[in-house]
Amino acid sequence: TLRTSVTTPPGMVWVPSGEFEMGEGEEARLVYLDGFFIDQFEVSGEEYCAQMPVHECSQLTPEEKKLPVINVSWDQAEAYCRAVGKRLPTEAEWEKAARGADGRLFPWGDEEPTPTNNLTNLGTLTRASQPGSYPLGRSPYGAQDMIGNVLEITTTGKQSYVLLGGAWSTPFEILSSARLENVPIPAKDAGFRCAQPHEATVKKNL
Repeated sequence: TLRTSVTTPPGMVWVPSGEFEMGEGEEARLVYLDGFFIDQFEVSGEEYCAQMPVHECSQLTPEEKKLPVINVSWDQAEAYCRAVGKRLPTEAEWEKAARGADGRLFPWGDEEPTPTNNLTNLGTLTRASQPGSYPLGRSPYGAQDMIGNVLEITTTGKQSYVLLGGAWSTPFEILSSARLENVPIPAKDAGFRCAQPHEATVKKNL
């Protein structure tokens, strides 16, 4: 009998294999994904600068380094993820990590976010929050800030990207399945998190 156990890397959450409903309305379809890991939080300026000592890092204050890193390109985001043994998540991986397998509208369920229910930093028109500031808005797998805070760069292959998740500057109507194409990056409200395929740490024993 084949038994499979999963050891989750520090700072990541496990998203098990299986189907989920991707998209909304007429564009909704069932998509199967193998299990994978994804960062629990968006990459912070401090984490990014520790691996990618670019000139912009010297301009960040200690407080800004605790916020999600922003103003990065697809190449820079991918380079960081590779430097720490990971990669950018695909669009499908990100959406499943955000909304689970039950078709919910938001990571926390179907309750709409408001300025007072403390589920997400969305529509504040001020700036991003420190990752993990809204634990009530976590996804079914434990990923946080999947909606709001900063838009997140995901990959569609061949150096093509889609921004997902909405940001502090986004209206409250954003959904887990909403996607922004052809939006130029770097941008002041766009960051990223990394993913890792399950083969990296799954242990199989007979």
